[in-house]
Amino acid sequence: MFTQDRRSGLTTLSLTRGDFSSCPGGKQAAWNPFATATRRGNRVWGSGKGRFRTRGRYSAATVRGTTWLVEETCAGTQTRVKTGSVVVNDFVKRRTIIVRSGRRYLAKRR
Repeated sequence: MFTQDRRSGLTTLSLTRGDFSSCPGGKQAAWNPFATATRRGNRVWGSGKGRFRTRGRYSAATVRGTTWLVEETCAGTQTRVKTGSVVVNDFVKRRTIIVRSGRRYLAKRR
């Protein structure tokens, strides 16, 4: 779903919820968060400059002239940056993290 704020011009892409019914729970998900997640979640690659944000279940990534991936997994919302940097708002920890190129950040589920 796309939305755009009239005042700021910020365009937001919200990932729709995937099928997470067969995700492992508890310690099993924490032990290996990426093993079973890639086919169940949603993902979007983005590239550009301007006022863009990608919102997942557990975090939102705001671009700063970059190429980035936001992916929903069983473990949480992962943001991966190929070039540039991305500001990630972690909804669970209530923190803002800057992720630079070549790095990734996983906003873990509750």
